Amino acid sequence: LIEPNTGIQKEYIVKVQPAIRPTPQERELGIRNLPAPTKDLSMLLRKGNRLLNERFALKPLKEAEWLDDGQNERGAEVQTLTMRLVLIEGKKRQIRRMCRELLGWHVVELVRTSVGPVRVDSVPEGKWRPL
Repeated sequence: LIEPNTGIQKEYIVKVQPAIRPTPQERELGIRNLPAPTKDLSMLLRKGNRLLNERFALKPLKEAEWLDDGQNERGAEVQTLTMRLVLIEGKKRQIRRMCRELLGWHVVELVRTSVGPVRVDSVPEGKWRPL
């Protein structure tokens, strides 16, 4: 199910905050500035995105959408936003790096919600079921 060539979709819920400055590790890699946080997720759906020091471009995501508008019940702006991402092939730490290097967001929580037709919440923690 997790091999990239299977073509099975993986869905993630990602909570993000604006990235303020590069981490010491990012500075060692040559990142001096991070992009300003953007709500435009369309770039993730296109081919050709490349992370720093990666040989190959990323495969485009199948879906990318914001789940909230950045405001609480009273209409005040909040710092933490939530997005839903669906990918076919993912590399180690791809979502975290993609959010920082391409979108200017720092991931504070990352949860895989489904692998193909199997929803994570449909199987109790510590249990399994035949596929």
